[in-house]
Amino acid sequence: MVLIDKATPPLSDVAKLGSNPLLIYTLLFEAAQHDVRGDCGGTSCWSIKGLASELKITRKTVSRAISILLDCGYIQIAGEERNKGGSNNTVWRVTHPGMLQSIRYAIAVMGQLPSDRLKVMRTKSKQANPYMPDIYT
Repeated sequence: MVLIDKATPPLSDVAKLGSNPLLIYTLLFEAAQHDVRGDCGGTSCWSIKGLASELKITRKTVSRAISILLDCGYIQIAGEERNKGGSNNTVWRVTHPGMLQSIRYAIAVMGQLPSDRLKVMRTKSKQANPYMPDIYT
């Protein structure tokens, strides 16, 4: 795994995606720079709710910006962690700037956008938890 503690973030490129993706990417990148756990460097556990609160924007706006960042390869889904409330928080991995081209190629080859996979992952997570109320029925 390549740590991003000394990498320069591609802020001018991310800024072309809009102000909200830029704000979110900046927070995720800053948090990921402090993650130096050897094999897991470059991750951040910011939640959608936490990002929305910190940036004073809606969760829906954060979700849209996260989807854009995922689909452009700037961030990846590293996994999930159970939070104190019993639900799952997505662990984000900020892509090292030197690996963006490779990640974008992988996204193109996969045929399914990462944001679509995230939606499926969240749907399965809700179905797997019998204690989480189903708000969609």
